[in-house]
Amino acid sequence: MSNKPDTGPQYLEESVEPRLLDRLATFPRPEAAIDELLDNSYDSRGTGPLVVNLTIDKDGRFIYEDSGGVGMNFERLQRWSKWGSSDKASGFRETVNYGGSLGRNGYGGKAAVEYLAGGGARMICAGRGETEEIKVTFDIGGPREQFRRHPYERVKTRPGPGFTHLEINKLRASLDPNRLRNHIGKVYSRAILEKKIIVNLNGKDVEALPRPYGKECDEGEFQVGAATRVRFWIDQLPESKSLPRELRPGLAVSMFGRLIQEAWMAGHPTAESVPGMGTLFGEVDIESSTLGLALGKNEVEESTEWGEISAKMHEILGSRVALILAEHHSVRIGGKEKQAFLIAEKIMRIVALGQGDMTMGTARPERSHGEGNRINESHGRTQVTRPNVPTSHAPEQAVGKRERLGNSVFAGIKREQLGKRRESAIEENPDGRRFLVIGTDYYGYRRAAESGVLTEHILKAIAKSVGEVSAHLGVVDWERVGSYQDELYADYLEAGKKEKLIGSKHSQDKD
Repeated sequence: MSNKPDTGPQYLEESVEPRLLDRLATFPRPEAAIDELLDNSYDSRGTGPLVVNLTIDKDGRFIYEDSGGVGMNFERLQRWSKWGSSDKASGFRETVNYGGSLGRNGYGGKAAVEYLAGGGARMICAGRGETEEIKVTFDIGGPREQFRRHPYERVKTRPGPGFTHLEINKLRASLDPNRLRNHIGKVYSRAILEKKIIVNLNGKDVEALPRPYGKECDEGEFQVGAATRVRFWIDQLPESKSLPRELRPGLAVSMFGRLIQEAWMAGHPTAESVPGMGTLFGEVDIESSTLGLALGKNEVEESTEWGEISAKMHEILGSRVALILAEHHSVRIGGKEKQAFLIAEKIMRIVALGQGDMTMGTARPERSHGEGNRINESHGRTQVTRPNVPTSHAPEQAVGKRERLGNSVFAGIKREQLGKRRESAIEENPDGRRFLVIGTDYYGYRRAAESGVLTEHILKAIAKSVGEVSAHLGVVDWERVGSYQDELYADYLEAGKKEKLIGSKHSQDKD
């Protein structure tokens, strides 16, 4: 016997622990499991409308039955019982004339049955035009120790329409019929409206979620590649109205009329970042058998095809988004707040013109902040326009002396919504003029306005920002910016008091 080691290739063989399937048979809520059953039926609807009847009684008995589609014969039932296998992505798909491909992963329907059935379930199915019915008993006990085996029986019958009948004696999780009705009406809204599917729950047809109508709706469609069709509609509500609570702002993305994800903006700001975007809503429906979906069918997978769709929708949304952003940044402001801005700007100009002066420190080397024209990133946003490099330097004779910083700092004050945590921003235009932008949705802004100290709040923001600009230009010693800001703020207050703009009824109460 040779003791020489085997020099040939060695392989590790893949295997699957059966209990992994128990992890796949989980859903965040029972309605999501019903979605999987509906998806399976909807995929096999063929060219005619599909009818699904659901019955839920008070004792937890559940019956699911579809008709009008291609049904499920023995061959397709065998494929269905194999986890990870789906004939919807194969050539077999065309032979049964599927109406659309929502199922891609070969596990949803089986997982739904196991999740919903507390102890067991029974299924009867037949393929359209077939001469037999298949009766299957699902014995679903505890955790898997091995792959399950489900007894079945094949019974001869007359050719008829395809159907699937599922009966569960006791649901594992409670299903509220009213909640389920609303859920199906939302998820399958477009498919129901287009009469591709009729869902009857406890003897009453499910109605599609009503679509709100805004001030102007755009509709259209486009093609991606040879086989992907994209239809869309976009609408916008007046500011005086709000969307129903069942809907989220932004675009709903659906596949063959079945909702996949919500609040999609194709790369544009969402309602969370820009409140004005909350008025925009619509839908993008995609007919594609190649676009990938996440396992839970709640998101479209990244791909070249999805990138092309996103780019096209980004372009289509562009004009509407531009108008919303323009309106959003034109902050409506009351009389007292407007007066505070005018006073603060006047005080800033008084000081800048030399009626107050500013302390200069040691010159600092050039400090580049890269591309962009909002340079105090701790307070504001970065907006790309041109390289932002220092444009002046402290002259040697200015070191250690008091010099006046003229109108080169700010040309004026603007007001925008920058976010609750951004007090201010510095905006530099292509012509080199700088503006201080005050964040009107900053958490301290409203408090200052209500307390009658908004002028002082704005002056503090000016002092901070002038300090940062000066340090950036090499005029102020970076280590002394903090104390410099305090001195500058004191100068502002003093200038305002001398001009009787602060601390008077004129500054706080005038509308």
